Amino acid sequence: MWEVFQINSYMIELYASRPKDPAMITLNLAGRKRVFLHFKSSAGTLPSTSKSADGLRYAIYMGKDMLPSCVDMLRNEKPLYFHHLPGQASNTFLSTRAEPVGEGEV
Repeated sequence: MWEVFQINSYMIELYASRPKDPAMITLNLAGRKRVFLHFKSSAGTLPSTSKSADGLRYAIYMGKDMLPSCVDMLRNEKPLYFHHLPGQASNTFLSTRAEPVGEGEV
């Protein structure tokens, strides 16, 4: 069964001293839940998504080329959702809700 949570707020961190892991975005969800989006610079295989034993923290890994798209989505779209399918590391993503075609930005 999918776990779906609305994203309430976020924080972006850019690290000068971590070339292999140069950025992280923390997503704040309801009920003290947090999602940590780690952006990796290496082109190798990314670690699988993980969830803490208490169910309050998720760690997701993306290539650093995804950082601008994630920042754009967080700044310009509302509402946003985090989706996670337990046991399926490749089925974790962020999304908007259905929007009308050609809506444009206000």
